[in-house]
Amino acid sequence: MSAKSSLIMTERAWLAIVAETYERIGTETGGILLGRFSAGTWYVIEVLDPGPKSSFSPTTFEYDDEYVTHLANKAARFYVDGISLIGLWHRHPGSYSTFSMTDDETNARFAALRPEGALSLLVNVDPEIRITAYHVAFPRSYRQITYQIADNLVPQAFLARKDVRSFVAPLMRQRTYITMAPALPDGLAQPAAEPQAMELPNKRGWLGQKLWDRLIPRARPTGRQVSGAPPAASDGASSASASNREVSERIFTLIEPEIDYLETQLDYSFTMRIEGREVCVKLEYSREAPYYPRQVNFAFGIHRGAAYVRVDGQTYPYTTGYIRSHIARVIAIH
Repeated sequence: MSAKSSLIMTERAWLAIVAETYERIGTETGGILLGRFSAGTWYVIEVLDPGPKSSFSPTTFEYDDEYVTHLANKAARFYVDGISLIGLWHRHPGSYSTFSMTDDETNARFAALRPEGALSLLVNVDPEIRITAYHVAFPRSYRQITYQIADNLVPQAFLARKDVRSFVAPLMRQRTYITMAPALPDGLAQPAAEPQAMELPNKRGWLGQKLWDRLIPRARPTGRQVSGAPPAASDGASSASASNREVSERIFTLIEPEIDYLETQLDYSFTMRIEGREVCVKLEYSREAPYYPRQVNFAFGIHRGAAYVRVDGQTYPYTTGYIRSHIARVIAIH
């Protein structure tokens, strides 16, 4: 990055730092910097508080990571071109304006998330509040940079916020589709006809209780009878179908929080398919922010009693909120 790089902070962002510092004047504290990097200049648009589960003492401080990740994603959605995590700030006691060993580790981790590195701001009150701003390059090299607090120096495109129509219009267009592609008994070919998609109203809570009872009877494709095959399935085939149904029902119940989350997202549309003993979810991004993943495919299943999720060819243990966490990780590294 150019030696002439600098930092420009909005008045709103500066006020957030001042407020957090003086509200916790007896301890260390800090926050997260959201903004943009462009043409050698860092623009801090928003500053988030560290969260209710943070730990504070006169000499140490730890962020509430789950809270700031959640709030960062929510704040970014209000901007037309988006904003992202570009650094962090924290207060040091007295006039101590150099980084501790713990700070070094944290700064290195943040610098690794972006090709241009990250910002790290030290705040002191001695007796007036002041900032020492650093650019941190990976793996861990510091360079002090200048800063200004001025809204008029931030490109207006970076400050542009969405209006109500930005949220309402996509909701009117967005639809959820669920189809079922059942596994067939051995010796039978897949029906030539494509399974028919079922269109559902994209309304929060519609997919709530008894997902299987609502979806599967209506989503099952009729298909063509395979030439030469008996008109009715064998007992073994019926058992296999019942087994698949039982597994899929368990998966639907398991991932209900994922569906509930997706129904609230205006940035993504999603489709679902039942394929054999897995529930597959496909996300497609409908906006213009370059750091959001454009398309993501998830497959949820249960193996030997343990839930798993497959994404990008890798299989991981499933945990509640996986889709949201995965998207947040992808955004963070961009």
